[in-house]
Amino acid sequence: MINLISSEDKKQYLAARRNVVLRKYLISSLLVVMAVFLVYVVGFYMIYSSKKVADSKLEKATTELRKYDKSKNEAEQYRKDIEVAKYVTSSNFEFNDFLTKLAQVTPGNVIVEKLTIDVSSTSSGKTPGQYNISIRGKSYDDILRTKESYEKSDQFSNVSIIRASTQEDSSKATGSKKDYPYEADLAITIEALKGGSK
Repeated sequence: MINLISSEDKKQYLAARRNVVLRKYLISSLLVVMAVFLVYVVGFYMIYSSKKVADSKLEKATTELRKYDKSKNEAEQYRKDIEVAKYVTSSNFEFNDFLTKLAQVTPGNVIVEKLTIDVSSTSSGKTPGQYNISIRGKSYDDILRTKESYEKSDQFSNVSIIRASTQEDSSKATGSKKDYPYEADLAITIEALKGGSK
């Protein structure tokens, strides 16, 4: 067979064929790029939607959890109260008798404002039976007389004043702060609680 096509035309046909192949590759590449872009867009949308749903669930769960904070705090306080009661009862400690004896050794012009019985003090390095008591008096001498009276009592030992202060402006004071302007915190060892165990 004789090829009658000129070499110039032959070059044109070969170039046209290459252009068709290149066009196919270009279209295929564009389709692949568009498909990859579409996959990324769909994936991003799905992740964003999942994040919004997870955030919504987390916020709802946090709100539900906050409803139980009060109950949790009450349960913790109840647990602490039970520990104190267990500690006091295990030491054969009669609280009513103790309060009566405390009132008997507390001098006149002095009131006991607060007595803290903290079970954790027995396991935190403090001396067993050592507690804090807050008192108020009409003068600093009343505070000193109270310390001396507690020291002489067989109910207490190791009595020391942690802090003593007075109301700076008694005209603004009300209630016990007005009638008893001097206050002090004492560290005392309650003998009846010295041997108690948790």
